[in-house]
Amino acid sequence: MKRLEITCGNVGGVAKAYAVPVDEFVGINVNRLTGKFTVSIEEGGNLIELAVPEGAISFRETGSEGDNGKMYDVAIDVDVPNNNKDNDSIIDTLVNGQWLLIFQDSNGIVRLAGTKSIPLSCIEDNTTGRNHEEYSKNTLNFHAVEYRRSLVLDQAISDFEID
Repeated sequence: MKRLEITCGNVGGVAKAYAVPVDEFVGINVNRLTGKFTVSIEEGGNLIELAVPEGAISFRETGSEGDNGKMYDVAIDVDVPNNNKDNDSIIDTLVNGQWLLIFQDSNGIVRLAGTKSIPLSCIEDNTTGRNHEEYSKNTLNFHAVEYRRSLVLDQAISDFEID
């Protein structure tokens, strides 16, 4: 018998995330003995670290039954505070590209969202706020409808860190 363990130490939020260009994603590796997954990406590739303050990234995956079976609506929202010129070209790259996202939640679980055949696209909202108490920000929404849930990886997020 298997047992679903419920723990009280659950912490919300995404702690760290990397956007991987779809053409630099090599593949998913499956350990046949353990059934666990790792991923390979091109070495020296153009990963983009989404280095934003704690609490600025959220992940949502909603399952439903479609005409072709189960579907998963995947959305990752990233709030980038303080609109500035330095981030503008990176945001342009994200909005004009197709991506897979590798991210670690605050519980230490590393996931892969998106696939090579159905990558995530990115759209942007931009606001300056109404007054001095509100902050200016860009909100990036990575989204796709997938045929499988995001994969839990047996790989440390540090494997993807940019030097």
